[in-house]
Amino acid sequence: GVEDDGGRVEQARTGAVIRGRVLRADASNAPVAGVEVLALDRHPAFADFEVRLRDFIEEGFWKARELPMAKVLARTKSAEDGSFELTGLEGKRVFLDARSDRYYARSYPAVRLAKNEVHEGTEILLGPGGRVRGRIIDHAGAPVPGARIVLRPSAASFLAQITSRSFRWFEQKSDDDGRFDFVGVPPGEGYAITGVSDRVALTQRRKLSVAIGRSVDVLLRGVPGATITGTVRRPDGRVAPGAYVGFAYLDIARVLFSVHGANPVQADEKG
Repeated sequence: GVEDDGGRVEQARTGAVIRGRVLRADASNAPVAGVEVLALDRHPAFADFEVRLRDFIEEGFWKARELPMAKVLARTKSAEDGSFELTGLEGKRVFLDARSDRYYARSYPAVRLAKNEVHEGTEILLGPGGRVRGRIIDHAGAPVPGARIVLRPSAASFLAQITSRSFRWFEQKSDDDGRFDFVGVPPGEGYAITGVSDRVALTQRRKLSVAIGRSVDVLLRGVPGATITGTVRRPDGRVAPGAYVGFAYLDIARVLFSVHGANPVQADEKG
């Protein structure tokens, strides 16, 4: 669930460098090639969840906005011997993540970099995982581009994933054809996937199971959703132009999806 401008990360010619290897987290410690390695400014397992929660706490409910997404600081792919090199990094603490359609990171090394430092010897350990991909469409079957798609453990499996160190909150936007693709998903049961867009009401699929080496295909079909209209009045009965009106999901699983670009709204001159 990370993004960068135009799908690319602009890496400077100067800056700190991290070199290391991607290895299987088993007795073989075999190198893994072709794995995407990312540098983030926050812990990968909680990056998108933290951004969403922090924004909700700091900005509050009464401000319509598009929520930010976690940023990629640098990215590369591992070579045949599992080695990787991330360049153009600032001198600060960064977290490393690695993912592919068959593996997910079991460890997330944190590296504190000095300006222009070359840091070597970092190892990222991988476990076998699966993939969740699919498409979000509206009630007429048309694709919904730019929808926020969130893959997360359900409330029932949250503690189990935390205990097994396999918790991940994945988030991305659907492409022009409404498609999404989450790779490197830890195996397990009880996943929930949510689609959020101004074009359709919030839609969810629950009780998804992810198996090692397998892909799960999901179709999210949105509906137009309800329209709520009314008038805001003061205690004395006069209309209240300019008042903010919004709705919030009451269950904990969806409360963080309440705020978006079309909620809340501001009442017109007639309240």
